[in-house]
Amino acid sequence: MAPNVILEGRYRIHRILGRGGMGTVYEGQHVQMGRPVAIKVLRSHRRRQGNSAQRLAREAQIAGSLGHPHICQVYDMGYLEDGSPYVVMERLVGWTLAQRLSTEGALPLDQAMLILEQTLSALHAAHRNGVIHRDIKPDNVFLTMDATGMPFVKVLDFGLAKLVQSNRDSYTDPGVVLGTPAYMAPEQLLGLGADERTDIFACGVVLFEMVAGRPPFVGKDHAALCAAIAHATPPDPREFRRETPESIVEVIQRALVKRPAGRFGDVQEFLVHVRNLRGALSDLPPPRTLPFPSQGLSSDEILVTIDEEPTLS
Repeated sequence: MAPNVILEGRYRIHRILGRGGMGTVYEGQHVQMGRPVAIKVLRSHRRRQGNSAQRLAREAQIAGSLGHPHICQVYDMGYLEDGSPYVVMERLVGWTLAQRLSTEGALPLDQAMLILEQTLSALHAAHRNGVIHRDIKPDNVFLTMDATGMPFVKVLDFGLAKLVQSNRDSYTDPGVVLGTPAYMAPEQLLGLGADERTDIFACGVVLFEMVAGRPPFVGKDHAALCAAIAHATPPDPREFRRETPESIVEVIQRALVKRPAGRFGDVQEFLVHVRNLRGALSDLPPPRTLPFPSQGLSSDEILVTIDEEPTLS
């Protein structure tokens, strides 16, 4: 789409913000309301692959229905004249947690706990509506700022989400595992299904990485990584960050228990525990203003990156 094209009489296209394996993301604006938007369009060769189009539609339907402040909002969806599906979503400014970790390494503990709390808040809303994300990872945790300059999380990419009430996940063929291995729970890797506690495990991995500056499970190849997740005891984060409080270590260890029954019972329990923990950690300063990259990255650029095909194993 060229600059200044009006899409379906509602959205003016400004420019291309990026391209990825799945499609192109444009910067745009709602003509009547003046609201800035990001418009994600599936590539023509991808729309012929049923799962890609279904995933985009599912992302739009689920994120659009949840309407939570910590979930990237989806405003609209439709089809171009050539049949390519598109999704219109809120335009964010900031960077992903993955980018921040790769730039800074381990985060200040106050910010790590705040980011976790807000991510859990988004997941609590999703779970309450029968939606399991299944792909929580730093790439899908977007960091913007609120009006006071404090960190404000937006959870991205519900394209792999599972509806709990559905008897069949139309995406997942028998023996196929969807997700990002380093952040997947053992039961997910083994194809045993996913529930709320699967997202809890992923949040535990993300918290470990924010605290220690590296993920808890590593391997020289895919098989070694999967074996570590399924069988290895996660290291103590104090091996990498000596000053980590015992209370944070305990939270991480509980979230990373191999058997789902040993983790927090649900995200609400995890969230309440984290909120109480933040209040009790008197040695942690108040959350600090979130540093941004000098050039500033928009969610539109990031959304291209996260919209690659899910990992298959």
